[in-house]
Amino acid sequence: MHAQGYGVYEFGPFRLDPEERMLMDKGQAVALTPKGFDVLLALVRNAGHVVGKEALMREIWPDTFVEENNLTV
Repeated sequence: MHAQGYGVYEFGPFRLDPEERMLMDKGQAVALTPKGFDVLLALVRNAGHVVGKEALMREIWPDTFVEENNLTV
C-alpha cells in the first residue's frame, strides 16, 4: 500500500481518497456508510500497526458512547 498524490491511498485494486471520501475498486465506486469509511481510513492510515478497538472507538466516535459491538457491524 502506498499514498499517491496528496493523501490518496492505493492498495490492491483499491484507491481510497480521504478528501473526496471515496473508495474505488478498479475504477468503480464502492458504497460505504460514513462511519464505515471512517473506520477503513483509520485502518489504512495505521497500516502495518495493530489498531485496538478502544483507539478506533476514540477516533471514530470521539464524543459518543458506543458499545463495542458497533465495530463488529
